[in-house]
Amino acid sequence: MRAATWAQHRFPLLIPSTLHQLHHHSFRCIAIVSQSVYARQQHSLQQPNGSDSPQPREQNRVELQALWPAAKKSSQDNKSSYSTVYDCPPGNTAAMDAPVPAEATLTNPQKPPIKKRQVVSSFILKDPFPGVNEKPMIALFLRSEKVSTYRNRLGAISGTIDAEDTSPVSAAWRELKEETCLGPDQVTLVRKGKPYTFGDTNLNREWTIHAFLYKLKHPSLSSKIRIDWEHTDFEWLDPMTVPDEDERIVPRIAESLRRVYVERDLGSKAGRTLETGLQTLQNDHVNGARVLAGTALATLIKIAETMDSHIPASRWWYNLRMAGWHLWRNGRPAMDAAIRAVVVEALTRVEGIAVSAVESKPMTGDLHGKIISTLQTYQEERVRAVDKVSQAFVSYLTDLSDKIGKSGEVPRPISILTLSASSTIIQSITQAARVMPLDIRVLESRPLFEGVSAAASFAALPQTTVTVYPDAAVGYAARGADMVLLGADRISETGAVSNKIGSLPAVLTAKHVSKEIKVVVLGESEKVASGEGVEEENAAAEIVDAWRTSGPPSASSVVEAVMAGASAGSGGGHDDGDGSTGRRDEKLHDQGVTGSSDKEVAEELGSQTKQQHQAAAREKTGRVEVRNLYFEWVQPPDDMQWIYLSERGRWDAKDIAIRAREVDGLAEKLFLDL
Repeated sequence: MRAATWAQHRFPLLIPSTLHQLHHHSFRCIAIVSQSVYARQQHSLQQPNGSDSPQPREQNRVELQALWPAAKKSSQDNKSSYSTVYDCPPGNTAAMDAPVPAEATLTNPQKPPIKKRQVVSSFILKDPFPGVNEKPMIALFLRSEKVSTYRNRLGAISGTIDAEDTSPVSAAWRELKEETCLGPDQVTLVRKGKPYTFGDTNLNREWTIHAFLYKLKHPSLSSKIRIDWEHTDFEWLDPMTVPDEDERIVPRIAESLRRVYVERDLGSKAGRTLETGLQTLQNDHVNGARVLAGTALATLIKIAETMDSHIPASRWWYNLRMAGWHLWRNGRPAMDAAIRAVVVEALTRVEGIAVSAVESKPMTGDLHGKIISTLQTYQEERVRAVDKVSQAFVSYLTDLSDKIGKSGEVPRPISILTLSASSTIIQSITQAARVMPLDIRVLESRPLFEGVSAAASFAALPQTTVTVYPDAAVGYAARGADMVLLGADRISETGAVSNKIGSLPAVLTAKHVSKEIKVVVLGESEKVASGEGVEEENAAAEIVDAWRTSGPPSASSVVEAVMAGASAGSGGGHDDGDGSTGRRDEKLHDQGVTGSSDKEVAEELGSQTKQQHQAAAREKTGRVEVRNLYFEWVQPPDDMQWIYLSERGRWDAKDIAIRAREVDGLAEKLFLDL
């Protein structure tokens, strides 16, 4: 909104000549003139309860942001500029020092409407640092007199989710940059909390809180914090001892903190187990969804074993469910279908045992032991589920071999085109090779060459020939093949499959060169979930490394351009959001190589901010950007035969849709009240 239009809307008594002058003045002048006009108007309006009705902080922010472009332009005209593309002001600016006028209303003081706000609340975590802090610390910020609520109290970095924000995550990044000047170069988003709602009758507000936990990439980066007008100071506190209720802090701040720093409730040992499990899920780029889901289950079992059992049984069950929620939501979003299904199945199996305990008494040794035993039994059953998938695959190949073989002749080998290194596919092909000849064609699967690893597993199989093709030679590899064999990290309710990048061109090219070719999808029922999840993009270094070692001499100039883009601040690769993976921060810092952010990070930074950030980097440097995408969706073409095989045998799109709804219902039952 233009400055003059804003002022005329907010202050209708402002005369046109003043509006004209206001339009040509700086941001500071806008604030001062607005105060003066507001003061005159105050006398003509009756305020509720005989006092000033403070303007909501979030509305202040919207109006300040509406004026900020004008202030930015004025600053640029005076040959000054801000430090980053986020336009972060260097400390407390004069514009921000000027208080924003309150909102004059004629609301009925007897029955004022409840104001509902969606708010982000972000905590900054600092790891232990020798000689400075011996344990993790959380920063809380002292709110200034200029905000409309909870003045002079310690709180997190908070703000309303604006209409312009693409998601709560993007709002959290925006607020963090505005109020602390910290961004992806200084902090990593490590956890997102489950939202919750509470009311404050004193303020007549209902807050829905979306909590986030950011971690400084190095404790020394705390020196980069620059607070704005909303705060006057900040201090570092032990997150384990932040009080639940204290007149010095914002209400429910401890509840918001425990949403992301669950160590408060799990205890230190179980908390470390959760953190280790999350890091393993985030950084494992070799294994597929089945193995990662197994990692999540093993982590959940260990948490159940080590979690404090001397608390009331109802609280113990709540804590275990919250740990499971974090494994699902903050582990590996691109593979969260399998992780969620396994966590949900594990918790469902022990739910009856947990709720049978007397709520007010601690979890007894017998019940605790029974829960652990039940979880371990499920863990063993998952191993046998893969055997059932393999059996279904062998049965399907046997039928296919009978159809393509001629009577009285030895059936020709079945030709299978595949890619990557799905553990389910490797085991299934291994089982099939024992009973029939196979012709296995494997795409190398860059950038980590998982297909080459799979080919090594197939090389020793009996009556099997193995050929490895470059990814770009899929047209040759597909000639005469009987099927494209895909694993699945996720299967949507429509039957679409998320798998290793390269799956889509493999299917479409195979359809073009081999008219009768089929697509066979191997995946346990735990891979099924509603929706399409998130995309994942990882460190550009994984691609650039191959150029360094085997690329042409000219590749060095491209590598230098990519490195220059990294030094210009193109984002540092895929950043930790919602638990996404592929960071490899140390490797990136060592090599100075970066890649662009994925769909989720686009949400974290806001799509507009991301584009500005990348554009600035390209303008300053070699204009080379490397995108290392990991997964893609393949929607079954209408005129191509698709076969889905799981531990339940062969199933169709209707079975998949039913399974998706089933898991959704179980997850809602377990996590809705957290």
